[in-house]
Amino acid sequence: MIYKTAFHRFRPVFRGDKRSGKLAFAIISQDVKSVTLSVQDFILAFNPSGGAESTIDFECKFDVKQGIVKTELDPLY
Repeated sequence: MIYKTAFHRFRPVFRGDKRSGKLAFAIISQDVKSVTLSVQDFILAFNPSGGAESTIDFECKFDVKQGIVKTELDPLY
């Protein structure tokens, strides 16, 4: 299961591929209300030799809601 959810830095995602998973970050201060994830040089296309042909920079903004979430799931599984 870890292989499917872990980030593999040097494993490209090609057209038609899909990946899912989670991003984990260090603990943030209780007073933080939003965070911004900035990604630079995200490769959109590769040239025939495997180098970046087209890249973009983008940002994703998230609201932060901190608290305790109760669940019925067993945390050991």
